[in-house]
Amino acid sequence: KTLTRRDRHRDVLDGLEAAREAGLTPVKVNSVLMPGLNDDEAPELLAWAVAHDYELRFIEQMPLDAQHGWKRDG
Repeated sequence: KTLTRRDRHRDVLDGLEAAREAGLTPVKVNSVLMPGLNDDEAPELLAWAVAHDYELRFIEQMPLDAQHGWKRDG
């Protein structure tokens, strides 16, 4: 919820399972690691993906402005 400002975690998990049940394999999960915010969660996320047979990809956070000073404060 901190990253997305929404409480939709259950919907995401249900969607991943629905994709698998529909035969849309491999189910791929992208994750953006942000230093100091969620980068410490990478090992746990990887273990979860392996346990559920999802393909996990860590992708780079892309700057959204010309100064490359993206902030998550509002």
